[in-house]
Amino acid sequence: MFARTIVIISNKLLCYDFTKFLLIGGISFIIYYIVLWLFYDVIKIIYFFAIAYSCIASNLFHYSANKKFTFRGGDLDFKSNIIRYIVIAIVNLFLQIIIVTFSYKFIGLNFYLSNFIGIFFTIFSGYYFYKKWVFV
Repeated sequence: MFARTIVIISNKLLCYDFTKFLLIGGISFIIYYIVLWLFYDVIKIIYFFAIAYSCIASNLFHYSANKKFTFRGGDLDFKSNIIRYIVIAIVNLFLQIIIVTFSYKFIGLNFYLSNFIGIFFTIFSGYYFYKKWVFV
């Protein structure tokens, strides 16, 4: 009975953290798409640079909001914390570029839809690594 209660409580906390992660991710998503549109459609730079700039802008918000709101900072010092975050952000950036290149250039999907697909695939791995490795 006690073990079952612990499992139920931990599952609710996990859902609560994941919900906050998704909320912050939604705001980051809006920032990402505004910057992406600005660089790709307005300034007209090459798509992978537009993706990179969008990732940088949205990750600045994403890091600080998740550190403070979702994962409550963790025990690591800032330097270790930010280095780990940057490693995961870079891995996600490359995954994003690979997915966008494949779906946009080879399959022929819309550029923005291709970005959405890339973001969708990095949500779950991002949450896992941020929770277990970055904000510990």
